[in-house]
Amino acid sequence: MKRMSSLTRLAALTLTALLLLLALASCVDMFHGNMEDGQKGEQFIDLLLADNAAEAYKLFDPTTVPLKDFNAWWAELRAVAAGATTAEITGRGWNANTKNGVTTNEYTYQIEFDNGSTMMLYLLNQKAGERFVGGTYRDATDFISKTGKAVPVVSVVLTVYSILTLAFTVWMIVDCARRRIKYKALWIIINIAALSLTLTIGEQATISFLVGLFLQFSSISESLAALSVTVKLIIPVGSIVYFCLRKRLTKPQDAPVSDAPATDAPASDAYDLAATEQAPADFTEATAPAEPTAPADPADSTTPAE
Repeated sequence: MKRMSSLTRLAALTLTALLLLLALASCVDMFHGNMEDGQKGEQFIDLLLADNAAEAYKLFDPTTVPLKDFNAWWAELRAVAAGATTAEITGRGWNANTKNGVTTNEYTYQIEFDNGSTMMLYLLNQKAGERFVGGTYRDATDFISKTGKAVPVVSVVLTVYSILTLAFTVWMIVDCARRRIKYKALWIIINIAALSLTLTIGEQATISFLVGLFLQFSSISESLAALSVTVKLIIPVGSIVYFCLRKRLTKPQDAPVSDAPATDAPASDAYDLAATEQAPADFTEATAPAEPTAPADPADSTTPAE
């Protein structure tokens, strides 16, 4: 039994190692293919600056990109790069899209020409390392000119707003922890609840919101690939609700208990009782009426001798 268990464990480890090696080999092939496609993309941009359409067309599959369509597209690209001799190329990554069983890889480049124009270039192929099967572009010059100054200013404003709201939330959590309220743990969690409002402004404006537990900063970001600006605003709804209800939620303090002994008699009776106990002992004798005295007998009186 122990031998079978050891053999099973060894087989499982061997199979796992083989799967890892296959996955690693696949990743390496994909990496080399993407590197090769990235180099082809930069080569295409260099040919665009040199206005060498014939060599650039060799990078595309003629069965999917007819020469006539390529020439029309090339004229549009040259209109953006007109007068430029150099360009700063930034790779914005790649992604794979599968539709109807066919996977298409999209490579994105940001190109800043020395003539002041900025272009987002998208090159497509269906297998890494092969010719491109298509391409699109977007002129981002106007977009950058409109958002270049506004985005940094809004970013600073949102940072200050985020610091204030975060401080307010922490203040409410500490206040909740110190107060005598019912369901204190629940209200501490409610203080963290916030409304996340996301607004995307671009070719199509979209807005979405989500209620959850958030302790993060509001932010603004721009996507040159989509030519859009996304604003994420965090509103501390939970802390605001608690701030408005905290006085009602606070339990009243218990009335202080006196150390004096309790008595059943009213205060006035107690006062009369004390006055009676403190009365002098000869009070009755002092106030009693005096008894009348009998008149003196004349016989008993003595007259002085003459």
